Amino acid sequence: MDQPAEPFGPLLAESAEDLYENAPCGYLSVLPDGALARVNQTFLDWTGHRREELLGRRIQELYAVGSRIFHETHLRPLLHMQGEVRELAMEFRRADGTRFDTLVNAVLRRNPETGSTVLRMTVLNATDRRAYERELLAERRRAERTTARIRVLQEMIARYATIERADELVAPIVAAGTAAFEAVTTTVWLVDAESSALIVTGADHHDASLALDGSAPQARAARTGDVVVPPADEAAEQVSTPLIADDQVLGVVSFDFAVARRFDADEVELMRTLGRQAGQALERARLYEESARRAWQSAFLARLGRDLDEPVGAADRARRLVTLRPSWRSTPRST
Repeated sequence: MDQPAEPFGPLLAESAEDLYENAPCGYLSVLPDGALARVNQTFLDWTGHRREELLGRRIQELYAVGSRIFHETHLRPLLHMQGEVRELAMEFRRADGTRFDTLVNAVLRRNPETGSTVLRMTVLNATDRRAYERELLAERRRAERTTARIRVLQEMIARYATIERADELVAPIVAAGTAAFEAVTTTVWLVDAESSALIVTGADHHDASLALDGSAPQARAARTGDVVVPPADEAAEQVSTPLIADDQVLGVVSFDFAVARRFDADEVELMRTLGRQAGQALERARLYEESARRAWQSAFLARLGRDLDEPVGAADRARRLVTLRPSWRSTPRST
């Protein structure tokens, strides 16, 4: 059953002027030279401009730079060809300089007698919609970056499986850290138990060390066994993640960035993963080296025993002992 119209009489008694001024969208009337001839109160309320400030100004002056270019290269040509455009994303600037995202519909009205034209524009507030679209785009880009980082880490893990010497692990760790997190510099530090320090390793570093009980991020990562990263609302130029194998910290990887930046939870977890995988690879390489060293020692002692049993002169025996100096690292690697 329809409600009686009488209680709503004052609201329904709207004038054309009131409908224009307080419509749920902005109305603009633009002359051929771009000058604003009319603007409704809704647009003024949204943008914070005063009517006397806008009338006579060219509409291009109200746009942000990108929309100003778009108006000249797309909107105007489309109007001349089609006479109208629908739902164009345009960005205005409010009186305080902030961005105002809109959707614009425009119709070119032509006087058949004089041929003169006026552009009528409706402006819809798209602030929330554009914010949502930007959020979706940011999430998509974040997902793409995460996928790329995971791919880098997978390649790194596959490469680790073929490495049997600890000193050969530094280069792939550095390459993976730089590629996965876009770090300017990635540095590998190894724990030296005798000196209670972290010793930098790699071809580009020499003799640098940090005390394990110091305040440096690398030292804190080694002590805590976790990534040292600033809170989510703070930015930093360096992050450190420990190299861990069987709950033992073997070293630290530090990432340095060109500018201070924030790190989301996914990035931090990937850094933990890199530290765990690299730590396990380092432990495997050390175990392999220890096994190879012991195998060489056994072979060395066996050969030494045989040579000592042979009836040769003292000079020949000395020469043979010299040829048996430690050289287990040159032993051919297993395939």
